Amino acid sequence: MSSVVSSKKAQTLIGCGKTKFWELVACGEFPNAYKVGRKIMVPKSDIEEFVFRSKIRK
Repeated sequence: MSSVVSSKKAQTLIGCGKTKFWELVACGEFPNAYKVGRKIMVPKSDIEEFVFRSKIRK
């Protein structure tokens, strides 16, 4: 399994929509996200860290 996922898969994993996902990318929640052509790829480690931080805040 790949260690990076597309923005659509990332949205599914964190449970948010497209608009919220792009807000999170813009504010730096996924610091290692990068573009490949027109796609944004996000390392799974960034997603796991975000989910962990989100659970702590609740």
